[in-house]
Amino acid sequence: MIRWILSSLLIFSFVSLSAQAIIELRPVKDSVSVGELVTVQAYARLPKAVPIKGIDVTKLSFPKTLVSAFSEADDQGKYPEPDFALGKKSFNSNFIKNEELNWKEDAKGKKIATFNYQIKFWDPGIYQLNVPEFVFQNAYDTSRVAKRPRVVLNVFPPDGLDENTEDIMPIKTILNEGRTWQDFKWLLYLLLALVLSALAFFFLRRKKKEESIEEEVVVRPAHEVALEKLNLLDGKQLWQQNLIKDYQSELTFIVREYLEKRFGINALESTTTEIKTELRTTDFEQEHEKNLIEILQVADMVKFAKANPPKDLHQRFLNDAVKFVENTKRIAKPLKEEGDEAI
Repeated sequence: MIRWILSSLLIFSFVSLSAQAIIELRPVKDSVSVGELVTVQAYARLPKAVPIKGIDVTKLSFPKTLVSAFSEADDQGKYPEPDFALGKKSFNSNFIKNEELNWKEDAKGKKIATFNYQIKFWDPGIYQLNVPEFVFQNAYDTSRVAKRPRVVLNVFPPDGLDENTEDIMPIKTILNEGRTWQDFKWLLYLLLALVLSALAFFFLRRKKKEESIEEEVVVRPAHEVALEKLNLLDGKQLWQQNLIKDYQSELTFIVREYLEKRFGINALESTTTEIKTELRTTDFEQEHEKNLIEILQVADMVKFAKANPPKDLHQRFLNDAVKFVENTKRIAKPLKEEGDEAI
């Protein structure tokens, strides 16, 4: 009986999901430089029997600032509106009529339509792109519109930006000065090194050879080292002293070092996107990816774009890092004692 009920619920859930309307955004990449245009594809899917008036794309013109490098959040944790510009787009107004959409039918009988637009941001930060909405002809249950994950775009400063650039001074004439005894100090150091090397050579020749005993090197598990360092970082109270960059740099170093030792990837020298790609080739479970990537991305913005995230993120990120290490640590299998019989 229970098996029948579970099977019915599963079939009902699948049918309900397949009958849902979906709109999602698909940028060609999730990280760009300031002023760089990125193309975003809007993907719409509808059940064949559901009529619509069109798609309202007004929200595309109102992205949301999640983290800003140049602005601070207010008391409610909200940032000012982003400075951005829209580029080329495949539509001419904020409302695309149904007949203007080039609908196609997929193998499952669903209607599919896509349209593109370009966007660029002028300030480093992390921004959320808002999804357009269906406008239905009849009273359609909006709960049947599937909720899609939010789309986040990371904007970094352009390469080679140096805030401390100074004017290049003219080349001065080279001054010639007479030689002194200090010009020959290197020769004195060379003679001293030769004498010390000779003494060491004769001393080692006279010393009796002893059998070297190789000491066993005990390698601590990666999670023990990481948890110990996270505990020490918490005790330093760095972000409470407004040392945000020092705190985020040390936090992300601990996490990257743990990833390198635990999953055998080059995390210390890789970008956040490269880490995400390499982890998918290991035994890393995808359910932990969201919190990990959020920690690394915000730390990148603090280090490279001088972002100032809300204060409540700092302690939450450390707690999330501790949970991440605990949930992904390698569990050692107990050794089988001699004399035990296999069952």
